[in-house]
This record gives sequence, structure tokens and C-alpha cells, in this order.
Amino acid sequence: MSDNTRRHFLQASLASASALALGHSAWANDKYPSKPIRFVMPFAAGGGSDVIARVMAEHLGKKLGQTIVVENITGAGGTIGAKAVVSAQPDGYTLLFTPQSPITIAGLLEQKPSYDPDRDLLPLAMVATTPAIVVVNPSLKVKTLQELAALTRDNPGKYFYGSPGEAHEYQLTAALLLKSLGGSMTHVPYRGVAPTVADVLAGQVHMTVAPIQAVKGYFADGRLVPLAVVGSERLKGVGDNIPTTAEAGVKDVTVYGWFGMFAPSKLPRDVSAVLSKEILALPKDPAYAKRLEELGFDSVAMPSEQFAATIKEHRKQWQSVVQLSSGNK
Repeated sequence: MSDNTRRHFLQASLASASALALGHSAWANDKYPSKPIRFVMPFAAGGGSDVIARVMAEHLGKKLGQTIVVENITGAGGTIGAKAVVSAQPDGYTLLFTPQSPITIAGLLEQKPSYDPDRDLLPLAMVATTPAIVVVNPSLKVKTLQELAALTRDNPGKYFYGSPGEAHEYQLTAALLLKSLGGSMTHVPYRGVAPTVADVLAGQVHMTVAPIQAVKGYFADGRLVPLAVVGSERLKGVGDNIPTTAEAGVKDVTVYGWFGMFAPSKLPRDVSAVLSKEILALPKDPAYAKRLEELGFDSVAMPSEQFAATIKEHRKQWQSVVQLSSGNK
């Protein structure tokens, strides 16, 4: 081998080694996450779902070392936002933070979404739950569910109830309660809890079912009247005098809102492992747990497989509710 040939070979070998080193370095630095993450929130800003999404984004972002941006993509009972995540690249940079209606309820109605929650979305973890409560505008001058039912029964077509959207769990709950008690109100759908509560406060609609943290601040000054907690147990620390729906005579309606994290179903396992590990560790962070408690949420850490089984169980329950509540939509 001539000196020139040897020199060219050595230069080529060094260049090749340098390229391999750079390539390995670039690969090593491309570990997840290497850029900001987007949380899609399928309901309006300011509501309970949005508030907890932003708390989650702040604390999870710190754990992952990246900024997490919450984007509200609303409409169609949350299915538009869910579809945006289904259609996104399955790389871990677009995630769905949602209450249950786009997951457990949307597919039960006549107008089905253009995605299959079980096929197209990967449940990463359930992260929180919250009780629901029935509230009315004080102009109705009612103090109990029975009085509300009697008033609306005697004045058909006069009164309206709002919800975060058609087929939302709170819409179905309100419809079922009214039907069980013999009441009659017209449904008005909104794009989230916050605009619904705003219109109940303004008297544009007269009643809603909402998460406790969205309405409890209006009880002391009488701007909203709480009629019942949806379930079998009274709330602690929010006025123990608020009865339950069971105490009001509706014993089969027990609803609690849950919030979960989802990703496109083809998310790589190594990425889902990183996300699941950090999400499930959040309740161990005292600042995070305290903030959720202050907002009225119960922090949970339900892993993927258990969460998937819970989703299927809840879907069966909502199928029964859909059938029973038809007629008060």
C-alpha cells in the first residue's frame, strides 16, 4: 500500500469513526423527552378538568425535565380533542388528559365518534377522582331534589339544565336524576364545566351537575344552592348538611368523576414506561398531593392494566344509564 493510499485510507477511517461517534452522541441525547410535550384537554379552559390538567402538567413537567403545554380542543362532548390525540404521531409528545366521557360514554350513543377508545388510545394511568354535586340558581327557590322535580314537573318546558356537553357524564347523571324523580327540564350543552357554571350563576340555565371544586366557592354567598351530592356519602369539609342523592330517594345513581392520561395506542413501550413511571409517582410528591386536595380532587395512581379494566367496567355501567336516562336529554 503506497503512502498516499495509506494516508487516504486513514483519513477515511477517521472520518467514518467521527461520524459514528457523532451519530451515537445524537442518538444518546435523543432520549424521551427531548422537547416540550402537549396535553390535549378536550373541554374548555377554567373548568375542573382544565385546572387539574394544568396542575398535572406543571408537576409532571418538572419530573420529566420538559415544559408541558395544555391545549384546549373542545366540542362534541370531548370527542374532538380525543380524536386530535388519536391522529397525532405516537411519539409521546401529544397526550390526552381527560375526564371519562370521551372514553366510556361517547361510543354508546347514536352519533359515535370516529375513533375506538379501546383500539386507538392507550390508557397510561388514572390520576384523580372527584365527587359530583347538583346545584341550582337561587331564583328557583328550591332546597331539595324533590322540590326541584315538583317545580319542573308542574312547569314543563320552562326550566333548563346545562352540562359540559352532550353525552358527558354530568349530562347523563342530570337526565337520570330528573327521570328518577319525575322532573322535566330541557338540556343545554356547553363546551365544558366553566361556561356551564357561569350560565347557571347568570340564570341563563337553572341547574347543573358539576364537580365540587367548580361550585363550592358560590355556596357561602348564596349564588348557587347545593341540592345533593351524587352518591351515597356526604362530603366532608364542604358542608356536611348537603344530603346525598341516595338520601333524596335516588339510590341507584352513584357517579364520581375520574381523570386519566392517554396516548395514541402505538406509543413505543419504552416511552410509555417512562410516562407511566413518572405519572404513578406523582402522588408521592407532597406539594402535588396537597394542591389536588386543596382543589377538591382525590389523588390516585391507577396503573395502565387496572385502568383499562376499570374503563370497561364503567362503560357497562354507563350503558345502563344511557338506556334509563333517555327522555330527559
